[in-house]
Amino acid sequence: MSDVVRCYECGRIIDENEILMKDVSSGFLGLQTDRKPFHAECWKEYNRRKQRKILLTAILFLIIVTSPIWLTILVVFLLGGYT
Repeated sequence: MSDVVRCYECGRIIDENEILMKDVSSGFLGLQTDRKPFHAECWKEYNRRKQRKILLTAILFLIIVTSPIWLTILVVFLLGGYT
């Protein structure tokens, strides 16, 4: 009898014909990768959430890095500029 393989995302049993083995980041800062089993639909959902998280992190980083510039421009504008 073969081992039961469960989907990493939903936990349901995966049929041998439907299994997708994908690399998943784990560990500190996602520096380690492990191969995990997924259903095709579960992989799409997992990957979509992961990409959305990466995009939001990048946008937040850009906002934090550029905020001193925008605050300086706002203060100069509110104080009357360079007159």
